[in-house]
Amino acid sequence: MGAIRKAAAGFLLALIAAAASAQDCVTAVRLLSTRASVPNLVPGPSSWSGITLAVAKTEEGVPGALWLAVYDEALQTVVDDRPVATDARRIVALLWNGSEHALFYTTSGDAMFMQRLTLSGDPLGDRVPVTPNKTVYPGDDIDVVWSPALDAYVVARMISQGQSRGLWLTLLDSNGRQTWDLPAFVTGSNRPSLDVSVTDSGIIGAFFNNSNGSLVFARANADGAIIARSIAPGSEFIEATAHDGMFVVTRQVAFESNTRTEIRWFIVDTDHEIVKPESRLVEPIGDDAWPLSLISNGEELALAYIDAPRRAQPVERNYRLLRFESDGTILSNTRFAADAASSRAQSPYNISWSGTSYITPAVHSASDRLNSYLLRYCPLRAEITSPRRLVRVGESVTFSAEASGGVPDYQYSWTFPFEIGPKRGQTQTRVFDRTGTYTVTVDVTDFSGATTQETITVEVVRPRVRAVRH
Repeated sequence: MGAIRKAAAGFLLALIAAAASAQDCVTAVRLLSTRASVPNLVPGPSSWSGITLAVAKTEEGVPGALWLAVYDEALQTVVDDRPVATDARRIVALLWNGSEHALFYTTSGDAMFMQRLTLSGDPLGDRVPVTPNKTVYPGDDIDVVWSPALDAYVVARMISQGQSRGLWLTLLDSNGRQTWDLPAFVTGSNRPSLDVSVTDSGIIGAFFNNSNGSLVFARANADGAIIARSIAPGSEFIEATAHDGMFVVTRQVAFESNTRTEIRWFIVDTDHEIVKPESRLVEPIGDDAWPLSLISNGEELALAYIDAPRRAQPVERNYRLLRFESDGTILSNTRFAADAASSRAQSPYNISWSGTSYITPAVHSASDRLNSYLLRYCPLRAEITSPRRLVRVGESVTFSAEASGGVPDYQYSWTFPFEIGPKRGQTQTRVFDRTGTYTVTVDVTDFSGATTQETITVEVVRPRVRAVRH
């Protein structure tokens, strides 16, 4: 009977995934819980399996309670909230390794554990202790990632006190068994902002602030050989990710005589060489901006960050999503949520890329409420349709554009050869009076101000000459 239930559950998940993927991608918000909810489950890290999103949660007002729920890409519940642990102190990470989830968390007993979970959130065996020979202190900064290249979890941990004080890197297999656990012999600052990532070739990069106030890049390979070097001034907020065999690093930096802060970025290769010098990535609309999560989906980079007035309360902050390319091209810079109220919610954990959208659980924390949401942002896209690409001189042809994603409503702006100024509207009809190959461009702007561009090429040929019969 258990096998039948599991098969049925797998079939149900497959149907849900197929239905979700068939839908048009729509930027959306789902309210998960409010302060008035009983219990009020506050989301933490999440992991995307390829068809569903698992979300780890704590229970407001109940120390140690750790829960898990599963949602589809349309933000609908697949598996209801279920308890996972009763002695959790802090959720560290929730990761998908291609076949199962792994939940990392610390406990009130000064230990760290890994709990393996199925696609639907069922426990796989007992929880496994991570580096059981080391005490986990409340002040320790910990980050964990899964590396397909290493077929292993990489645990980066800045131990805040004791004889083992400093950065340690640990490699665990998919069952939680330790391959190696090695120190980098570098101590962190009071705010190390530790962030770890792994390239497609298996090079580990850990970025953090050291005790001297510098930003350090600790590089390690599969054998555990670690080389650490200072590469920039330190910063309170640091986010890094691997992209195209190198590491993209973002950090908060003060400017305008330290009256405001901005987000700057640079790219460093695996030999500690800066290949793209640091430059501004985000100047805030308000007074301050700081990065919270940076990921690569293989084609583009996405930065979730906070834009806020100085000394702002959480209710005044905006949680935003910046999409950009490694050459610095900005693809969009919008609120993560479509509506202003939900955009106050935020998350310090990594966002997920589903293949069509960016998804994150987020919490709106203020003095009078603690509400939580699922946020889904669909990148703005456009497609030009035309009945034909080959037209004859003097023939009429109609161009139509269809936008999706982003935040409706959409505005369309067309550029045609030999015409001055853009033309507005979703459709345009033209007659070409000369032969040649021409490019027609449409720029689409959505309600939030995001823009995208699409082009189409049309070949115009001479009219067909009919033969005259004598």
